[in-house]
Order: sequence, then C-alpha cells, then structure tokens
Amino acid sequence: MGANALDEAQLAALADGIQLVEAGPGAGKTRTIVERMRRHRNELHKGVALVSFTNTAADEARRRCTSAQLAAPNFVGTLDSFLHKFVVTPGASLQNGTAPKYITSWNDLPDSAVMTRLSGVRGGAGVRLGSFKLRLDGEVEISSSLSREDAMYLGACEKAGKRQELVELGRQRIKGFLANGTFDSDGARIKALEVLSDRSSAVAARLASRFSEIIIDEFQDCSDVEVAIVKRLKMLGVNVVVVADPDQAIYEFRDASPESYREYRESLGEAEIVRLERNYRSSPAICELVAMLRTVGTGTVISDRPEIQHKIVVLAGSSEFQRAQFAGRLADCEIPADKALVLAHEKKQARDVAGVARENAAFAKSDHKTFGLLGSMVGIRDADGSLSRKAAIDRAQRIVLNLFNWNHGEKGLPPKAQIELLGISRSHISACLLGIQSDSEGWTGRSDATVSIRNRVEECFGKLPRTLPRLSSALRSLEAQHWDVWSASLETGAPKEASLPCSHIHAVKGNEYQAVLLSIKKPRGKRPLWDLVRSGQTDESLRVLYVGASRAADLLAIGCTAAEASKMTGLLSEKGIDFDLLKEGKKST
Repeated sequence: MGANALDEAQLAALADGIQLVEAGPGAGKTRTIVERMRRHRNELHKGVALVSFTNTAADEARRRCTSAQLAAPNFVGTLDSFLHKFVVTPGASLQNGTAPKYITSWNDLPDSAVMTRLSGVRGGAGVRLGSFKLRLDGEVEISSSLSREDAMYLGACEKAGKRQELVELGRQRIKGFLANGTFDSDGARIKALEVLSDRSSAVAARLASRFSEIIIDEFQDCSDVEVAIVKRLKMLGVNVVVVADPDQAIYEFRDASPESYREYRESLGEAEIVRLERNYRSSPAICELVAMLRTVGTGTVISDRPEIQHKIVVLAGSSEFQRAQFAGRLADCEIPADKALVLAHEKKQARDVAGVARENAAFAKSDHKTFGLLGSMVGIRDADGSLSRKAAIDRAQRIVLNLFNWNHGEKGLPPKAQIELLGISRSHISACLLGIQSDSEGWTGRSDATVSIRNRVEECFGKLPRTLPRLSSALRSLEAQHWDVWSASLETGAPKEASLPCSHIHAVKGNEYQAVLLSIKKPRGKRPLWDLVRSGQTDESLRVLYVGASRAADLLAIGCTAAEASKMTGLLSEKGIDFDLLKEGKKST
C-alpha cells in the first residue's frame, strides 16, 4: 500500500527518530508499519524485521507485504521465531557445536519426561515440568496457576515439608535440558538475552550488520525479559520501533504488565512517540465507550465512521433474554447472525448466553457414571456445533478413564497421558457414545438400557492394557428418575432456538465483527468493573472488557444482570454516551 493511503498521524509514524507508535483499536497500525518497512527498505541496504507475538498477527503482516518485503535480508514473523533464527540458534551452536531444539512448553516433552516427582511423596503423579517457571535471574519457581492434579501433588509435598526439594528438582531438570540445547519458550528468550548481552560476540555483530531496524508489534504483551531484549538490541545500534495499544495488555499470566510498558514509554521523549487515534473500524458510540475504558493509553479514540449511528444497547436480564434481544436488534439493523459474535471473559458464559447446546442440567450435576454416559450421548445427539460436541466427549472421557484400574502413579496423570497408556484416542470415546445412541433405539426400559450401556463399554474398552472393574458394580443401574430424564430428552431433543456464534475474549484479539454482544459479570474477588472505570485504575479485567468492546464495528450490546444495569447506565450517562436500555420484564428506555 502506498503512503498516499495513510492519514496524517500514520505518515508521522514513518519518520526517522520515532521509537513508539501508540495505536488505538482499528487505527490501521498494520498498514502503517508495513509501509514503514517498505520505505526504510528502499532507503537502506540493510534489512528490516517486522515481528509480532502471535502467528495470526505475523500472517496478517505477511499477507500485506510485497514479495520484495518478504525477501532477505528482511524478516517477517513472530518474535520467538526471530530470536530463534538470528540469536539463539547461532549462539547456542557456537557454544555447544550443535543446533538447539525448540519446544513451546516443557509439557510438550514425551510423557515419561513431563512429570516431576519426589520419591516417597504420594498424592498424585507429580507436577508437570511446564508448571515450573524460569525467571530472569536464572532461578526457578512454581507457577501460581496450577492444574488440579499439579496442585494436589504440590500440596502433598508441602505437607511433607518438601516443597523446596521439589522446586530444586524442577530447577535441575530444566537446567539439564537447557545445557543440552533444548529450549522452551521462556528458556529461549533468556538465552537470547544472554547472547545479546555480549556485545563483542559474532552473533550480535551479524545481527547489527543485517538489520537497520526492528519493528515490534503488540509491544504491550512484552514480558520483562522481552523488554530487556529490546533494550539490548538498541544498545547494539539497531533502531527499534515498538507498536502498542497498552490497554490491550491481557496476558499478565506471561508476565506482561502495564507497568513495564509505562516505564518504557516514560524513558522516551515526546518527539519519539506518535499516537494513532483515528478508528476506521467502529461507530462513534462504540469509540466513545472504548475511549472511556482506556486507563493506560494516553490518546483518545475518534471514529471515522459517522454514518453509523447505532446506540450502545444495554441488555439487563437472563442469558435467554440477552440472546433473544440481541437477535432481535440484529434483525432490526439488518446484520446477519454470522457477522455477529457473543463474547464473554469465560467460554462457559459466552456459550450460555449464545444458546450453544449444553447437556441437560440433570445429566451434568449427577455423579452416577451410567447416567453420565447417557447424558454425554444426549450431548452428542443434540450438539449444534463443535464446541458442544467436544464438551460431551470430554465428559464421557472423564467417566471412562475413571473406570480403569490404574497402576501406582498413573491415576493422577493428565487425561492425554492416560489415553496414550491405553493405546486409544478420543475418537474411541466418540465411537462408544455413537454406539450407545444406536443401541438406544431398542431400549424398552431402564434395566434394558443399563445392560446395553455396560455391554457397549465392555466391547469398546474391555481389551486394553489396563483392566476394567466389574461393570455391574462400576456402572450402577439406572434409577427411575434417570429414565424419566432420558425419556423427556427424547421429546424435547435439541434446543429449537438457534444459537449464535460465540467465543471468549482472549481468543478474538485482533479480530473484528459487525456486531458484538459483550456479556459481563463482576470479576471474582475484585471491585465491579464500573467502579474500576470511575477510579481510573488499570486492571486486567477492565482491559479484557476494552478488547471485547473494541471488536465491534457497527453494533455493540452489553449484557448484564438487572442488578448491575443501573450502575452501568449511570456511568454511560455520566460520560454522555447514548444508549438504549432493555430490561427483562420492562419496556425499553
């Protein structure tokens, strides 16, 4: 794309001396940095690297680049792939004499190498090596976000007074893999920082001679290690331009924080910063709401689409009410359902509001294994998409795996590892459910159904490396209330109301949709979102809301409970944002 397609602020971002481009949502940052790459490549004999944090963003940049921009000595890809190719691989090869191996996580190692376990401590299979985190100072700590199985074993170690012994074992194992040239993502980044810290190294010299500039997109997602890498690159004489929307920093789990970004921004002069404030995606009302949610970015958000005059819609009520009213508003605005999306912080909430078929609540709440398999079969039968089908198979998988007589240490293994020990795959679980469904056509009562389910499970899983118990005991007989639920499911079948497309917010960052229903609820253990907005404090839950709202182009609806509606509408009124309120059981206002 030529420079004549850029606006004034985007053109300013092409100037020499610019170190930070702070871009709001829909501001055309990708076309701006691609044009910067094209212009600087034409003026200099060295190459330009354009890197981002995700494959999706890197693929979009490649799509917009010309073949000349993609050719050497240029580079377009992820930050990790850049570091691997130009820093870690040559550095580790010079040091060890062999090329390193890369894995995303230590949990991607063979199953026999994943678990870290102390001899003499029972209470599970161990802690997965991926749950140990390598710090910038080279020490190792256990992640604060553990799976149930990992947390159970860690608790057993703590009870035995051996937590530090477990940490030390994890440290030794990770250091061993690193010394042998196997790197996970964190280890590769720390190795890159080590290589770049030696300014006299051949690797650093070659990097500085090849690239005149490195453009880093989504800089707000940088961890402390990656910020340190950026500083080292600049010390080598490579010009580094970072591009960020700091209010989209929603990856604190990987140590990305607004504080690191603020410190970096404050280290620059105002003349080194350009702000892209014009939004080419969203309507004026959506831009006003998105601007209200900004707490880290220093610019505003100005809509370039004044012709779109839809108000913000507040839907206060149940999931069914929110879904029905949103569908009605889509019809009124002549927006196809496949151009809309239901979003929530958690996938479960999004599915609920979107009306994605779920197992009958009676099936889901019961711990009766035979009835649970029956419920999973109903879930497969009534699935209206891949998500609901997956949920049904997941439930059946848990039930089936819990039937087996596992050897010592195997019971606490992750499902994937247990399935591999059995020599089967998830397709076997699905085939068993489909077999039960086929058999059900001949059932005449609950006793007949119980025997049929036992026989099908025995047929599918009775000849595997681990034995099944007596199924007459493990799969108890169906009771009268179970048969009543099953009979009712035959009459109701799948939900008659069509579901809407849905997702959780983290999965759609970088995407856009013509209409969005953003269903929110108070974050656990935190102040209500609207109180956070008033306080001006930044919080990841608020930034997640900002990302969700800014995905909408023409229409944005916000779903909430009736109790939260007055707080939300009061804030919108304070900020002068036009809205329609639709409250369950009342007329619109």
